[in-house]
Amino acid sequence: MKSVNHSKSSTTIIPNIITPNGDGKNDKWIISGLQKFPNTTIIIIDSKGGEILRKKVNLNGNVNFEWDGRYNNKQLPSGVYWYILLFENGEEKKGFLAIKNE
Repeated sequence: MKSVNHSKSSTTIIPNIITPNGDGKNDKWIISGLQKFPNTTIIIIDSKGGEILRKKVNLNGNVNFEWDGRYNNKQLPSGVYWYILLFENGEEKKGFLAIKNE
């Protein structure tokens, strides 16, 4: 799990693995703290460079961004995916996300 400090008073926590197998543990990729950064764009890319998700989020209140590891309503295969967070101030955060289905 990565913690991204954008200022002294706010932090975004980005997990680097999800296990969307329905057991209720780590079934979703949940980025907490993102509501403090309106108009952030989240991009997820597969190992071949294909864009899986591009979403501009504008969260209000205490809501976290959640994604269930699906593309076109189908569970993605286990593997390593890459993410990019593009913040409104021009800052970028890049990292990896492992999906393990078993």
